[in-house]
Amino acid sequence: MNARGFFVPALIGIIIAILVVGAALYGTRQEQGGAPTPPPITDFTGTAPGLLQAGQNLTCAVSGSVSAGSVTGTAYVAGKGRRLRGDFTLARPDGARANGHVILAGGHSYFWSDELTQGTKISLAAPASPNGNEQNAFDQSLSYTCQPWSIQADVFALPIDKEFVELTQP
Repeated sequence: MNARGFFVPALIGIIIAILVVGAALYGTRQEQGGAPTPPPITDFTGTAPGLLQAGQNLTCAVSGSVSAGSVTGTAYVAGKGRRLRGDFTLARPDGARANGHVILAGGHSYFWSDELTQGTKISLAAPASPNGNEQNAFDQSLSYTCQPWSIQADVFALPIDKEFVELTQP
């Protein structure tokens, strides 16, 4: 299997893991309603659920190591933890790279890669149960350097050059 053949599935697995747990947190945040706003996060080392649970509008530089290599990118959290966009690059030890993007908004998650013409759409209405590999990737700690962010709606716009295929959860 060539590097790109391994890369895209690895990146998809990492992003789906983030979406699965993000979906659970999305529902939790909606139920909590008027929780008090905590002080702003600036530097945070931990998992994506911790970042979403902060309930703040943030833009964050993200970096760290995952099982498939190293991840760098930018995450945008808006709507007090109810919307998320991530633009990430996964770099493997052999030098191969892949770019992936994710949006969590409006009860759906969307994932696409620069290397593919199609993306995926997953409804967040049904609870998901990740397999072991996805959970391990999601639980890996990353470094976030964040600052408060004035929400820009265009950040959450889907690309017009991608076709999104809906995946159903079991």
